[in-house]
Amino acid sequence: MLLHKIIALICCILLILCILLLWKNKFTGNKVLLKITSFHQIYAFLLLVLALIHGILAGNNPAMFSGKIAWMILLLIILFAYIIKQNKPKWKKIHMALSIIFAGLVILHIIHAIIV
Repeated sequence: MLLHKIIALICCILLILCILLLWKNKFTGNKVLLKITSFHQIYAFLLLVLALIHGILAGNNPAMFSGKIAWMILLLIILFAYIIKQNKPKWKKIHMALSIIFAGLVILHIIHAIIV
């Protein structure tokens, strides 16, 4: 089914847009990139919803398990971000670490889906 693959591609783009925030301080003079990263929370929520739809449409396959784990990590990241709503350095480090773990899981999920 082509639709779940298109949604998967959109999810990858949204993930890249979210991860760009890690390097926000590197492009302080670039107004376009600063504007793009200002929608970080919207990208994350869209990623959560579209990843769920992708998982439903993709059906039952071996990569489903790694996708579920990645999706649950994303859900935790978003829930904690909305519950905590703090700009403390400690929370930012935790949020960043969980985001990197999530990105790594997504990469493993993609590799698993391609190989199997």
